[in-house]
Amino acid sequence: MAKKITAETAEKQAIKHYLQIYGCFYYYNLAGVCSFKGIPDLTAIDRRGQVWQIEVKSEKGKQSENQKKFQEEWEARGGKYICGGLNEVINKMKINYET
Repeated sequence: MAKKITAETAEKQAIKHYLQIYGCFYYYNLAGVCSFKGIPDLTAIDRRGQVWQIEVKSEKGKQSENQKKFQEEWEARGGKYICGGLNEVINKMKINYET
């Protein structure tokens, strides 16, 4: 029997595909007992050298308090942060073949 894909997993797959198409370097952040609390799902570097933290959420997904704190700390230091699905990634990263 095939494993059911959640809405969030589908968003992660779509984002991964988008990042590959536009030549971004990215990796998944593994969360666990010893990891930084609130660490986002993905870290991506676009071709302009901008580093993005991406917390993947489906339409019904909500950030935890730890994720909100991470976002605040990251953005306070000039970091780029996205919370959402593929549409949010496309709208915020605004990458194209020329950049």
